[in-house]
Amino acid sequence: DTKGFAKFLGITQKKMPKTKIVDRRNPANIELDFPYKPSLYMMRQLVVHSNKTSIREQLTPVDGAKKGPQYNSALIPYIWNQWDIETALQKSYSLRIAIERLREFVRHVN
Repeated sequence: DTKGFAKFLGITQKKMPKTKIVDRRNPANIELDFPYKPSLYMMRQLVVHSNKTSIREQLTPVDGAKKGPQYNSALIPYIWNQWDIETALQKSYSLRIAIERLREFVRHVN
């Protein structure tokens, strides 16, 4: 959900990573193209451009940390209240597979 996440962070959507094809046999299998671990990319490349002071304070790493001091507590409200998982599924093959497996598991245990 790059549009929703950009809005949450307070950055332009142009700053969000583009997608790449991860399976040439099926061009629908795409992922966001992060040059390194997505959570670190977010901290190092996206949060610094936020126009929201609270987001920068919560998510900017300090004292050699890799993530901001309030990484989890800042992201949980976004995940619960704003994240559009259906949009995210369209841009993440790995998320789509994970959700499919979880749905299979739930069907199996019920």
